[in-house]
Amino acid sequence: MTNYSVKINSTFNAPVEKVYELLNDHATLGKILGIKMRRIVDSKDEGNVNGVGSVRRFSIVLPMEETIVKSEKNKLIDYTITKGMHFFTSHYGTMVFRALNDKQCELDYTITIGIKFRVLSKFLLNTVAADIKKKLMELNRKLTENPNYSI
Repeated sequence: MTNYSVKINSTFNAPVEKVYELLNDHATLGKILGIKMRRIVDSKDEGNVNGVGSVRRFSIVLPMEETIVKSEKNKLIDYTITKGMHFFTSHYGTMVFRALNDKQCELDYTITIGIKFRVLSKFLLNTVAADIKKKLMELNRKLTENPNYSI
């Protein structure tokens, strides 16, 4: 089975700590992406309930669960679908955060999927990536207008 990847690069007019805080929280990430998402399992990391081992549930057509497999504060979030992979053979996401200075940061977001129906893989991945990129641009606009923006 062939896996396909897409990379989304976004620059934010906000400190890396702020952007990481927003995208690390499962419910907030769901609101940013326009989907209902909630944490159903807490991480054992006392400093970050959304860290390694935490599980988030959401629905896009069918319910799915993603598990955080790696997390480094203000640097990295890796996750994989662990339940509800009805059409997927694999799904892995990586968010890499980099401070550009004390008021700007960059996010490199890579999504890799394998789908049982190969012809859908690239189409679905590109559609999802375009939607995520649009929503991250909207988040940057809100952070630019209000550095204290929260959801």
